[in-house]
Amino acid sequence: MALPKQVQKQLDEVEELEKQLEAQGEETKAKPEVKKKKTSKKAKAKDTEVEVTDDEPIEEPVAVEATPADDSIEEVSESFKQKYATLRRKYDAEVPRLHQQVKELTDQMNAIREEAQAAKKKQKLRNRKRKLVMLPMLIEKSTVMI
Repeated sequence: MALPKQVQKQLDEVEELEKQLEAQGEETKAKPEVKKKKTSKKAKAKDTEVEVTDDEPIEEPVAVEATPADDSIEEVSESFKQKYATLRRKYDAEVPRLHQQVKELTDQMNAIREEAQAAKKKQKLRNRKRKLVMLPMLIEKSTVMI
């Protein structure tokens, strides 16, 4: 399976940069620098002179020229077509699933609302039945008191 053009191009650029870095690394490894460190008056009094060797070479920044975009219109167009196709497949896969999930959750919410309304109606019926049962008892008590 062949790699996409952009990926292959990036891979080639990376390999070229690695070769350049290796070449620079070999040049700097050939000559380690020896520096003499200045000592203070107190250190001179003790007859000491310090030599410092740097194991790590000092790397000078390499100027890399910026090149204008060499991508042709066809390559850019193909790139965007590929990106659009990928996004479209993702959309086509996820959106119907999300719509189904929203429908299921809406149905569950409606069922819970209906259950809550039915429970309220039952409670009102119970309260009415209690009132109806209590009404004759209240009438009897009121007649007895009179």
